[in-house]
Formats: sequence, C-alpha cells, structure tokens
Amino acid sequence: MSEISKIEQNLIIKKIDNETVIISVNNNEMLMAIVGQFDQNLKNLSKLTDTIVFFRGNSITCKGDKEKFEVIAEGKDTNDNTKDVVVTFTGNLTDGTFSKPVVTGI
Repeated sequence: MSEISKIEQNLIIKKIDNETVIISVNNNEMLMAIVGQFDQNLKNLSKLTDTIVFFRGNSITCKGDKEKFEVIAEGKDTNDNTKDVVVTFTGNLTDGTFSKPVVTGI
C-alpha cells in the first residue's frame, strides 16, 4: 500500500473556533505537496477562499469566515511515488465538519 494512500493516518484536523481550523500533517512529503514551493499553494488557497492560511512546523492554520473551503494537494510529477496523485478534502468552518479525504491517481 502506498504511503500517500494512508492519508487519514497522516492528517489531524481540529476546529479551534468558528473561524479557525488547524490541519496537522504528519508526513513531510505530503506537507510539502500541500504547502507548495515557497508556500505558493497556501498563498493561492488564501486568495481563493478569502481566508488567512499559514503554517509553522507541520501545522497549517486556516482562519476566516467562509462556510466552505477546499484543500487540494497534487503529487510532484518528478516523483514516481506521488505522480498523478491528488488529495482533496473540504471543510465547513461554521460547524467544524470535514469530508473524508479523497485520494485519486494511486
């Protein structure tokens, strides 16, 4: 079984309050795929959702008043283990519910 297919074991999602969610990623390769080079994926996510998104260590913090945001991580084309792998999940910041991560391409 691919390491990327064990996504539920690698993510911890916590609702802090009605505006803040913290996503802890316990797999460094997965974290870098989500964050992107020079945090570019997080910057794009922040613009698209009109939220504040930043990370420190292995935690990504999302803060805003949107009811729904979506996180999409795509594997690197140069890595045979993650090439064509896409991980997607959505969250509702109002009620703290999250979809199960969906992994495709493995």
